[in-house]
Amino acid sequence: PTVDLVVFYEPIPSEIRAIQRRGRTGRKKPGRVIILITQGTSDDGYYVSSVKKEKNMRFQLEKLRAELNKKLTREKKQFEKQINKKTQSLKTQILVDHREHRSDVVKKLFQDNVTIKTETLKAGDYVLSPRVGVERKTIEDFLNSMINRKLFKQALHLKNTYPRPIIIIEGSELLSKRNISQNAIFGCLASLTIDFGITVFTTKDSYETAKVLKTIAEREQRRKNKETIVRGEKTAMSQTQRQQFIIEGLPNVSSVLAKRLLMHFGTIKNIMNASQKELEKIKGIGKNKAQEIINILNVEYPEK
Repeated sequence: PTVDLVVFYEPIPSEIRAIQRRGRTGRKKPGRVIILITQGTSDDGYYVSSVKKEKNMRFQLEKLRAELNKKLTREKKQFEKQINKKTQSLKTQILVDHREHRSDVVKKLFQDNVTIKTETLKAGDYVLSPRVGVERKTIEDFLNSMINRKLFKQALHLKNTYPRPIIIIEGSELLSKRNISQNAIFGCLASLTIDFGITVFTTKDSYETAKVLKTIAEREQRRKNKETIVRGEKTAMSQTQRQQFIIEGLPNVSSVLAKRLLMHFGTIKNIMNASQKELEKIKGIGKNKAQEIINILNVEYPEK
């Protein structure tokens, strides 16, 4: 590698051998190549021949590279076209709480060819993917829940149920609708974002709300590592999905918590036999939630 000088005592007619020998210098630092040619002999012809051959070889390589780039570009466009066609054929699916089923938002989603599945949700009004849950509030709902102090309880429930919780505030004049201090409203919004880690969207009307929901649902459901909404689809389940489905039936246990419980305890039987203290060790399960799980597992059926 330290060679910095290569000397040819005669020109080599083979362009490949000439390149190989030149390549032995200049590996760690700049190097030199010297070719000794006897004028008026066959050396002149050999040198000219090797230069022409090397020039032609480089030309052929560049031509081949250009052809390959064209072919790759063409194949890439065809592949993207196929993916786009396949993606467009996939139907976006949104799980909706039964209380929202007759809302204008759901009507707009229907019009946009979104598949709607109605269910009694444990938290939020819409489930866009296993990790995204949305609570929709009109301006009046939002301000009322601030006044009666239900907002942060709902926010905590939403946060504990979905890894990516969202609150949509629908309507206009949030700051002037009621006689409420703007500082109080700003403080509430800041707390939702910073303390609870909840993303807050504001929309003008039900049409904009539907557009936001559809956009997020499409993005989530077309992710590379897409997961199905296990609780919303009860047929053709794998064994893993069926285990998760069973655990999701426990009080306030989302798909995320169901996975955490199964990963921690290993089997459904171990979860059912766990104590309250053991359940409280799982992230997202506090004292109250653990107590609810224990109560439902031990209450006599039918309840007396």
